[in-house]
Amino acid sequence: MAKKTKKQKITELEKLLQRVPVERQYIARQLVEELVFINEALGKLKEIIREHGPEEPFKQGEQTFTRERPAMSSYTKLVARYGTLYRQFNELLGKVPEAERANAVYDFLKEQ
Repeated sequence: MAKKTKKQKITELEKLLQRVPVERQYIARQLVEELVFINEALGKLKEIIREHGPEEPFKQGEQTFTRERPAMSSYTKLVARYGTLYRQFNELLGKVPEAERANAVYDFLKEQ
């Protein structure tokens, strides 16, 4: 399967947004913008974690500890927020069949 261009993904997302009731489209667009932003941030955080690992040495005075890397902490928080926003967006779609709405949003966001 060929990877879709960003323009193709945006076109698909626009079609999906048209299915959101008019009175909910503003908030739906806001949610999508946040989802895209978080998705991009998660990608950057993953790179840091893969390169440096999830933990780091930390020295305080004479003692040395191992602590969670700040990137790992941020990643964990953003993943939770991402899931919440994803569910909220899907709820705005209302009567669009579940499989169709979930796949369209997921396909768009997973390739960001």
